[in-house]
Amino acid sequence: MKIEMGHSYLIKEKKPVRSFEIFRSGLAQDIKGICISTTPKVHLDLPESTLCMWLNTVKTDGSFDPANLQKIYHEIAGFTEKNGEVLILLDGLETMILNSDFHRVQKFLDSLKTLTISKKSLAIIPVNTDALDPKESAYLERILDVIE
Repeated sequence: MKIEMGHSYLIKEKKPVRSFEIFRSGLAQDIKGICISTTPKVHLDLPESTLCMWLNTVKTDGSFDPANLQKIYHEIAGFTEKNGEVLILLDGLETMILNSDFHRVQKFLDSLKTLTISKKSLAIIPVNTDALDPKESAYLERILDVIE
């Protein structure tokens, strides 16, 4: 499957290896990127210029509460507004669902998908679908372009 700007992709994988490869490939083409991850930036092999948001329930410098979907969305939207076409890597969807509820995450994803379309950006969302309820997986597969 060809990956194109203006789309949101669900990457089915147990660990986000392929997702980070796609993200790094885009960064190497001088596209700005924002990474939302359960792993702190210090442990990610990303350029210094990449904005990283660490999803963490413990309040520390640079961490974002995974239940605060509105704040996470506003950070992404602000970054996109400032930089135009961007790459968005959302490595932590399962954590957001665990710390919030799936209906709120659905609204977040709908808004993120609209943002990627309108700003011709690219959202990469790795998910271990084994960790989700079958109805949740079915919903994600319906609204996102799937890469297995």
